[in-house]
Amino acid sequence: MVLKVVFVGDDQSAYPLILQNRIEINQTNSMYDAQIVLITDDTREAENYLCEHSLNEFFVILDLRLPGAFECARIAREQVQFMTLVVLDKDDSQLKRCVQAGLEITSMWQEPVVDSDIQNELDIAYKKYLKHFGKYGDGYFVSYDNNNVKRRIKFVDVLWAEVLTGKNRHILLHEKSGVTFELHMNLKKMEGYTDDFFRISRSVLVNLQNITYLDKKNHLVYMENESVGLEVSGRKIKKITDSLK
Repeated sequence: MVLKVVFVGDDQSAYPLILQNRIEINQTNSMYDAQIVLITDDTREAENYLCEHSLNEFFVILDLRLPGAFECARIAREQVQFMTLVVLDKDDSQLKRCVQAGLEITSMWQEPVVDSDIQNELDIAYKKYLKHFGKYGDGYFVSYDNNNVKRRIKFVDVLWAEVLTGKNRHILLHEKSGVTFELHMNLKKMEGYTDDFFRISRSVLVNLQNITYLDKKNHLVYMENESVGLEVSGRKIKKITDSLK
């Protein structure tokens, strides 16, 4: 899993370089896997990028003085699955507006910002990221129904997922409640979210925590609340058996 870093501000500033150096040369105990995926001074470009990649996890630094900055932050907050937001300004005059807009900022940087501030915020962002995902906490997927209503599906509530035939990079999640959700994602990416997600074949992934029975003889796994077994490929039987011990 990788925390994506987005910098929305003057692309000639020193901040992106400090962030990059921090990622490449980490001299503290706060080890992390992160990368800068976008540097732009165009808030519309940032907004589009964040919404197009809403199932990723982001640490966003946003200069509030840019045109459209507040709208960019608001829309990103609504669309992105996980985002830690730091805002940049010359003073704290915009803080009240941030609160009123419900931006849920983690901090406000007032220029000039020193290297240690940037490094510390990246550490904090990564810790929050780990708390939300993988073995460090219950993460969730975001989906929209036919009425465009936003739904969050916790990892722990997922039974299994399958590739949708004829739809590139789309999967169907099967939830404990019996409801299914379509997501724009591939199984390889889903596997990376938590060790509980296990690929039993090229087109099917299961949640190990929700398996009720493994039929090793017939190469089938039965999920909670499911009466029909899912076929496990021959080369996966031993590995899933070991994982369930």
